[in-house]
Amino acid sequence: MVEVEEVDGGQSKTTTTTTTQQPKTKTQTETKTKTKKKRTKSAPKKKKASGQSKKPASSGDLKAPMPGKILDIKTKEGAEVKAGDILIILEAMKMENDITAPKAGVVEKINVTEGENVEADDVLVKME
Repeated sequence: MVEVEEVDGGQSKTTTTTTTQQPKTKTQTETKTKTKKKRTKSAPKKKKASGQSKKPASSGDLKAPMPGKILDIKTKEGAEVKAGDILIILEAMKMENDITAPKAGVVEKINVTEGENVEADDVLVKME
């Protein structure tokens, strides 16, 4: 119930309005119940170790695992490296990530410079 009072030049008038709400019908309730779907959880994704690319290491290309900024280059072209040697330090999400050699070999070409921004899967180092 709603009461409204109008005042006009010293005279007042009160109006009362009554509203009723219709109950939901059975078909509306059933329809809402039937349309609910169960959500299924997907399996968690496996995280890649730092320095590993999406493609196998046998390609000879060492790719950036994520976007970031090259902070330091720890190797030189022509240098012999062992598997696990740190080649580049990549800053991503305010963390320093060691980019390591996936296998033993020789650094053929370094495709980045210190301070350069890289995207995920950019080739950082080409190895023989």
